[in-house]
Amino acid sequence: YYGNPIKSIWIYLLLNLLIEIIVLILRKNKIEFLWIYNWFGVIEYYFISLLYSFSFINTKIKKITNISFVIYLAFSIVNHLYLKALFVYQYCFIIRCMLFTILVLYYFYELFRYDKIAQINHNLMFWISLGFFFFSTGSIFIMGLGYEVYRIDKELAQIIFLFNPILNIYLFLMFIVGFYANRS
Repeated sequence: YYGNPIKSIWIYLLLNLLIEIIVLILRKNKIEFLWIYNWFGVIEYYFISLLYSFSFINTKIKKITNISFVIYLAFSIVNHLYLKALFVYQYCFIIRCMLFTILVLYYFYELFRYDKIAQINHNLMFWISLGFFFFSTGSIFIMGLGYEVYRIDKELAQIIFLFNPILNIYLFLMFIVGFYANRS
């Protein structure tokens, strides 16, 4: 929904659920699935960057946000077609999380700069941003550390990777809190 992306957040959530179901089926059948996350990441970044672009007041930052999607798309295509062996898919994920973190930090900056913090507890975007902030910063650490540890100790890396579902749960709990808070 182009007019107001916040109203179409349910599409993003349903796509997330669909992707996780598909990956679960592929994983059970021992079929390669990481490419699905790579391409869903492009769709996810498009949607989330559009959401923030719509929320930002500064028009220059809106343009930069839109350009960041084009750059991320190009990086993902190059990574998928040519650099898989060198960059593997987690780098697309880590870069996307870094971009999410930047978007969220700028969103918080505008909230405080333009005194939009009144009734913040009822603001759906605030809760979504809080979820993305902790999910993204935690994922940067877990994925970066996890893959480096994986080269040395696979069992320890598996323990580190167990934190990723916890971050996912936290992210989607913040969506639920946001929907509830926005309702009241």
